[in-house]
Amino acid sequence: MRSALDALARQSGISIGMAGSLPDLRVRRIDRARDVGDALRRMLAGSGLRAVRVDASTWRVEAVPQKSRVRPAAA
Repeated sequence: MRSALDALARQSGISIGMAGSLPDLRVRRIDRARDVGDALRRMLAGSGLRAVRVDASTWRVEAVPQKSRVRPAAA
């Protein structure tokens, strides 16, 4: 994943980072993305990670928050 994100950062002139170290995951090859956000979304799809735009030239990769699960009340 690190090499794919580094390549995207070089090609687009942006900075991409994550608190801590990036997990060693394979990401999807992306051709013809509309923009950087689209490329990141498609690269990280299904990985449990997402990219959040910090400013015009910076993106942060973070874990997708777990949805809280509400258990039905016992009868």
